[in-house]
Amino acid sequence: MTKNVCADLLLSSNTRRQRGNALFRQGQYEMALEVYQDIVNDMDAFFRDNAVAENGIMDSQDHVELMIAKVPVELNISACYSKLERHEDTIRISTQVLSYNTMFIRRLQHAKMYYRRAQAFAAQKKYMDAFADFDKAMLVAAEDQTIRDASKKVTREWAERVKESGCVGDAERAEYEYYCAKGLRPGEDRYRKDAPYTTVLPGMGEALRKSGAFNY
Repeated sequence: MTKNVCADLLLSSNTRRQRGNALFRQGQYEMALEVYQDIVNDMDAFFRDNAVAENGIMDSQDHVELMIAKVPVELNISACYSKLERHEDTIRISTQVLSYNTMFIRRLQHAKMYYRRAQAFAAQKKYMDAFADFDKAMLVAAEDQTIRDASKKVTREWAERVKESGCVGDAERAEYEYYCAKGLRPGEDRYRKDAPYTTVLPGMGEALRKSGAFNY
């Protein structure tokens, strides 16, 4: 009985997801979000009704297949949140999906979630968190030019805020501009071989956080 219900739910979810995708392509993000959320709600209800023991361990291949099918829908939800500039919701669902066992989430899905969470952090001016997620996304999908371009864009925005904040001196600002022009982030160990100065701002990240310049 459970197997039949799971198969029906998988089929229904795929059909509804295609409808949500069509709405998303039309720019109807709120309506698409509603469709995607309904799918996830139905899946979560199935998991609750068919969980095994107190820890909710899934007991069959059907459960695993349903969980694998749930991840793309949650990626769709994160895309809607991103388009709607619901940054906290983007961060929340991205963090949730990234916490899943790796048997349920593919490599490029990991990259997408890190990328969207990075963009949400950047929109909130939480640049250190954004950079950490951009780095993770690029480690997973180094060939993805969209992620690399977004990281460079946020780097330029960050450098501009550093210049405007007045919390660093002229030499430090010059170094930030140097790295910004290269599309890199200053002060990180892996970039120090390119430094135009003999010393490279030890502890600069912590100093910036304490300054409150990034609302970190």
